[in-house]
Amino acid sequence: DLAPDASPLLTATAIANTEHHELCQSTRDVAVGEQMQPTMQTDSETLMHEGIATATTAFQRFLDQSGWSADQIDRTICHQVGGAHRASLLAALQLDMARDFATFPWLGNTGSVALPVTLAMAAEQQFLESDQQLALMGIGSGINCLMLGTRWARTAVAGNSGLVDIPQATLSS
Repeated sequence: DLAPDASPLLTATAIANTEHHELCQSTRDVAVGEQMQPTMQTDSETLMHEGIATATTAFQRFLDQSGWSADQIDRTICHQVGGAHRASLLAALQLDMARDFATFPWLGNTGSVALPVTLAMAAEQQFLESDQQLALMGIGSGINCLMLGTRWARTAVAGNSGLVDIPQATLSS
């Protein structure tokens, strides 16, 4: 009711594969303010492998719940870790890299804010068009995986005078 032109959330799939919770942990930091310098202990190769395995299971459940096939997904926004992770994940899920929007090349790994920030930037840069099926896919250390499906409705971004509609660009896939 509050946003009649908003993109509807059509599917949500979540899987927790917590047997791998020790693959990425932060050390205890007792300092405060600028003195805080927690470090991460990470088995990055195993974390990537197990994260992609968990995502593969979640993706099959996502497809079953949505009724979509992988080739019916027009755009994806994936977890933003790095190039190797992105390429491996998209290959495992049989998704076209040209349909995926990435921000890690210039923002780096922004952790839990990566998906909403990347979605906003994809909208701002006219990567998303009305009526496209969009999959948002996140994988967190622990291992937790969340996948959301929507049909993109309208792109509105803040301009100099408030929200404005952006004309949708013609994109080649």
